[in-house]
Amino acid sequence: MTKQGRPSGDWEAQRARVSDATWRVIAEHGLEGTSMRAIAAEMGVTTGVLSHYFRGKQQLLHFAMKSMFDALYASFRKAAEIKPAGDALRSLAMIALPNDGQSRLEWSVYLSYLSQAPRNPDYEQEIIQRTSTLKNIASRVIAQGQKEGTLSSNIDADKVIDEIQSTVEGLGVLSMVTPERFSRRRQSEMIDAIVKRIEN
Repeated sequence: MTKQGRPSGDWEAQRARVSDATWRVIAEHGLEGTSMRAIAAEMGVTTGVLSHYFRGKQQLLHFAMKSMFDALYASFRKAAEIKPAGDALRSLAMIALPNDGQSRLEWSVYLSYLSQAPRNPDYEQEIIQRTSTLKNIASRVIAQGQKEGTLSSNIDADKVIDEIQSTVEGLGVLSMVTPERFSRRRQSEMIDAIVKRIEN
């Protein structure tokens, strides 16, 4: 901290720090219980510090959501480079699922935003973008796998991706509610069953 009470470091790094604290508060209290005061307390700063980086609560919450998804997209793009293509699809799905401490925190935050999306166009658009980004990346992976001969050419790629995405979304919710039943191993088995059907 500086003597003026503002976090030291560059602008974007500090906004990212605020975002991280916001995720933790949302995960514990939900969006309804998240306030500038609670986020500031989580960081050990005053609300005035947050106002230095964000105009208000809604801008901060939207930024935190976008930051979470941007990090997810970066992981998706890295996973898409895995060879063969079937393993890339497995990795994409597992990255999107809650199967460790960090991903469970992110899913808790994601579900909070999802519950508000019907009433908040900004959240709705970010969630639509999340779905679209995963679909586009998976489409490229499947096309490359078909070109290389590791994935069947006799499949409807859109239907396969829809099956993977719907499985991920359903598994994600169930894994948050009953993690002992839907462990990382069980998640992997279910995703593997889908991918094996389209591998040569």
